[in-house]
Amino acid sequence: MLKKTFVVILLSSLILTVNSQVEVVVTELTAWITANKVIHSVKNSKYIQALYHFEDLDGYAQLDDEQKGELFLRRAQLYYGDRMYEKAVSDYQNALSLKKDHREINLNIGNAYFKLKNYEMAHQFYSNEILYNPDCYQAYENRAVTARKLKLPEAEAAKDLEECARVKKIIWEKKQSRAQNADKTWQDHFDLGYANFENKKYEDALSCFNQASSMKKDAPWVYYWCAKTKCYLKQYKEALQDADLSISIDASQKDFYKLRGQIRQKLKDHSGAKEDFKKAKEIK
Repeated sequence: MLKKTFVVILLSSLILTVNSQVEVVVTELTAWITANKVIHSVKNSKYIQALYHFEDLDGYAQLDDEQKGELFLRRAQLYYGDRMYEKAVSDYQNALSLKKDHREINLNIGNAYFKLKNYEMAHQFYSNEILYNPDCYQAYENRAVTARKLKLPEAEAAKDLEECARVKKIIWEKKQSRAQNADKTWQDHFDLGYANFENKKYEDALSCFNQASSMKKDAPWVYYWCAKTKCYLKQYKEALQDADLSISIDASQKDFYKLRGQIRQKLKDHSGAKEDFKKAKEIK
């Protein structure tokens, strides 16, 4: 009877041990699968899908800081949308410590603190955003509102609102400029570049020629004028690259070889310059 009892106890102990080990294995396997789902989703930029499996970021060693930071940022946005502002603040601050680009993160932390009616902290993070990203007009506007909540001198709020209006105007003018440039052809940019070159506005000329070359990549004379303008700006190595491009597109122009010969002289490549000048003479 004692032997049977002993055998039953021994078997029960073995079963408990096996069950315990199985539970550990299952737990570890589940964690591994979850971690890999997160990693796979992040690497494919499917952050919302990754958040579905989001538990403990510290366990996912294969994710770099930028990827972890992006996950914290996305989860913070979800928390903020669900009005869970304290959790949003925590995740935004984790994102801030991990991501290299801090634009609008300080702003979002400030917004979350504002919702929590912690106006001092909101004011501080709006100020941080302005230090990091002085073109963020929302930060000036929100800091002005917060300053009034804190009953700070009205001059501070007025100054921020003035700066907000100034930054908004600059952004609007840039958008207008891009819209106007969008209507221009490569020839328009080239003609404006040539006019600037004639007026000795070489940096403006180069900007126009570069714009023309980005729109018309097979126009050899555009690269020629890019090269010539860079010579006036003493950018000889860059000028040589443009001269090479002009010749690679059209090798029948003597002016192209003359210019490249002059550039090579400036770069102390005398044998190359001699070869280019010889080639220019051969072209009628």
